[in-house]
Amino acid sequence: MGFAKMNEQEINQAKRLGSLYAELAEQGTWFEWFDSIDNGWIKVTPNPTTSNDLSQWRVAEKQDKIIDMSCLVGSDIDCEFYSNVDDEWKISKLTKMHNQGFQYLDSTNSYKSKCRVRQDHWHSWQGGDKCPLPEGLDCKFKFRGLHDAEGYSHSVNSDNSWQHTDSDLDIIAFKVLGIAEGYKYE
Repeated sequence: MGFAKMNEQEINQAKRLGSLYAELAEQGTWFEWFDSIDNGWIKVTPNPTTSNDLSQWRVAEKQDKIIDMSCLVGSDIDCEFYSNVDDEWKISKLTKMHNQGFQYLDSTNSYKSKCRVRQDHWHSWQGGDKCPLPEGLDCKFKFRGLHDAEGYSHSVNSDNSWQHTDSDLDIIAFKVLGIAEGYKYE
């Protein structure tokens, strides 16, 4: 029993399908299928095969993860707030998040549309159960042992480093340098 020989069209279809799967592996996302003009591209569970019209399939673009600021609500960590390009950054504590924006600590209970952890500023850390920062920040740390380290806030340091045990590895301060690759503020 032998295999049927593929014609040129079937070979091209198999090559295109192979390219789609290679792109999927590189992007690390999912397949999308063009449903209609009204619905556009939609995320689908079944994957394309050589029997599909591959012009209606694509690999979804990789999207940055949104930094979840909710862990900072009510914390003692300084944040920076602004609403538009003309606004100056307002430094305060994050008190509430909802569809009006980010509420900060002041006498007027004001809201701003943007919020981020205060950058290029050493934040003192008095110890706690776990990392106080949202995932997705590049930081520099000061340890009780007086040596500095730079890196992503949730992979460089275990939660044990944030707890104070009078060890040289206790984090006593941190500085947010920016956003890690693959992340963005809302």
